[in-house]
Amino acid sequence: FLVTDIPSFYEKLGYQKTVQKVSWMKIHEGRNHGMGHEQVDDCFLMFKSVSGKTWEDGDLDMLGYWY
Repeated sequence: FLVTDIPSFYEKLGYQKTVQKVSWMKIHEGRNHGMGHEQVDDCFLMFKSVSGKTWEDGDLDMLGYWY
């Protein structure tokens, strides 16, 4: 799983785009601004299947800082 602004590079490596509604802790400069829960559309979320496991679009709980 990765986040990028250049999906074409990673698609060549076997990654696929996914659409997720993401939950994460909003932290800025060490300060907690509550939980975020929204569909991310300012970048691309991508995944690469390993060992035959599948990935489904839906809700993604990050439970941490958005890197």
